[in-house]
Amino acid sequence: MSVDMSAEKMTKVEETLQRAVALKKLVNRWRNSHTHCMWQMTLSQRRNLYATLRMQDAMEQELALSNRQLLMVQGNTGMGRHPETEKER
Repeated sequence: MSVDMSAEKMTKVEETLQRAVALKKLVNRWRNSHTHCMWQMTLSQRRNLYATLRMQDAMEQELALSNRQLLMVQGNTGMGRHPETEKER
């Protein structure tokens, strides 16, 4: 029975690791997107105001989507939760 528990624990650890890796990839994509948006904004500002306004709108939409995805992944992984409050549930 202790062998089964060990296998179960290993499976849970592996699943948690996979979720953590997925979260890290998502955070990296969000960071890259944010950096790209900021670069585009400064580039657009040098060109014209209309381009800046269009880019700002696109950036806001993209960042809002990225933030929602990040919150969904973070909620699914259980990251950001305090272990003491988890015991009470």
